[in-house]
Amino acid sequence: MYLEKFTIENFRKFKDKNNEIIFANNVNGKNLNGSTLIIGQNNVGKTSIIAALKRSTNCELFSATDFNFSYLSEILEYFYINLAKIKSTFIDGEDKFRDERENLISGLSPFMKFGFTFVLNCTDSDCEELLTNIAPLITNDLIETREIRAFVKFGVKEEIKFITNFYDKFKNKNKDDAFAEFVEFLENDVEFENNIYLDEACESAVSNFSIKDLVKVNVVSFENCLDFQDFISV
Repeated sequence: MYLEKFTIENFRKFKDKNNEIIFANNVNGKNLNGSTLIIGQNNVGKTSIIAALKRSTNCELFSATDFNFSYLSEILEYFYINLAKIKSTFIDGEDKFRDERENLISGLSPFMKFGFTFVLNCTDSDCEELLTNIAPLITNDLIETREIRAFVKFGVKEEIKFITNFYDKFKNKNKDDAFAEFVEFLENDVEFENNIYLDEACESAVSNFSIKDLVKVNVVSFENCLDFQDFISV
């Protein structure tokens, strides 16, 4: 089994577009033995890819400054546009905007998401033990697609509490001056958590499983001797 794709959402340079990394499994029919080169000019996201891989596989907590800042700016904009709905729904407990409640929670609650797509390429005799180890990730379409997918989501632990605190702290602030304080609020006053899911919508949670059992990231830097910076073993 090998890691074929890795997606990064709302982390540093990566937002929700152009955020898929595809790893080569072989070149001219020759297996690469799990080694992957990431080559690119400065400031294109090589270090961010490595950091995302290492930290998401270990389900490490991230910092507020790891969020894509454009994404956080959009959350602030959404907050100020919907102040009246937020007050009515979450502060006053009214049902006036009940149908929009889930959209408000989704639009206000910051998250990062990291997607893994593994390809099963073992023979039948080799697969039994592997399938036992990845049992929590197995879905009905495994036989047809030979793919195993998992998503790590770093998000707000208590969304309603977060929204009410968000409202109380920022309702009277000028939105043009609120960004730095919003990042500080996320860093110091908001509790986040990591969870693993089977689906991209992050509705089917997986328990008692760790991505690090499938992916090991070792970084070797060649910054001082070559035009590329990082060599990863995945």
